[in-house]
Amino acid sequence: DLNISVDMPNNDLSKLNGYIHCEPNNIPLNLDNFILRGSQLRNTDYVVGLVVYAGHDTKAMQNNKGSRTKMSNVERKMNGTILLMCLILLSICFISAFGQWLWLRSYSYARPHNITLDDGNFITEYKVAPYLLPQTQKVAYAAFLSFFTFLIIFNQLIPMSLYIMLEITKLLQMW
Repeated sequence: DLNISVDMPNNDLSKLNGYIHCEPNNIPLNLDNFILRGSQLRNTDYVVGLVVYAGHDTKAMQNNKGSRTKMSNVERKMNGTILLMCLILLSICFISAFGQWLWLRSYSYARPHNITLDDGNFITEYKVAPYLLPQTQKVAYAAFLSFFTFLIIFNQLIPMSLYIMLEITKLLQMW
């Protein structure tokens, strides 16, 4: 009966601890018994091998951190500036929607209007500006929708042509 016990998969290439358990004795496994993927053996007649880790558990795969993307300092600074512009845009839209809510709220209630009759008497009528807000729509909902309206109106604060010009400039500088 043959049992093998090794450490859990990790990315440390300088450490391997384990044992091959046989009935009479235990054979230790360490870095002297370890071969990385892609290694070539020379001057040997035969090799007895055992796959301990496979797939994403291999030490080579766990040490692979992926490729880094190359970005110039101009692109990094531009990304930070665009992020700041987006935050400014969202704050302007929020302030504008809040102002819209205040304005609609002040006109959503009936206001007294004095009407002078021909005989000089006054009649007080309560009027609402129905063109500002339909009767079926709530003030908060209208202000919420106006946030997206302001987002569309103010979207010119973010210069998308800046990215396009930067890419064209990089393309032309390659030649």
